[in-house]
Amino acid sequence: WFPPLMWILGLLGWSMCFIFYPKQYSIHEDSLVIEWWYLRRKAIPFHEIRELEAKSFLGKRNIIIRSRGPDYEFGWHMIAPRNAVPFSERLEEALNRHRFRAGREPIRMILEEPKPRKNKQRN
Repeated sequence: WFPPLMWILGLLGWSMCFIFYPKQYSIHEDSLVIEWWYLRRKAIPFHEIRELEAKSFLGKRNIIIRSRGPDYEFGWHMIAPRNAVPFSERLEEALNRHRFRAGREPIRMILEEPKPRKNKQRN
């Protein structure tokens, strides 16, 4: 009974990764598109984005996108591209280009401030 159980758990873990982890992020002229698999895509229009924040979580650099839309009060998305620094620069540039055309003020990426380390003295 042990090998079939391990196969089932492995297939379950693989399917969870397939469903929940995005495959691709793409920056378009007026939106950021997150693609999980062929039929599941989500577009975040630039006019809904209110804030961009870069944080490190479990050794990976993540970008948190806070947005506000017409049908919801407040939402956020955390994306983790492979090359987070160049991707965040391109996203910020495309977002500010769109905001400039709309006559709105630019958004700056909020970078995570390093946490102070406590020095413990060993006796």
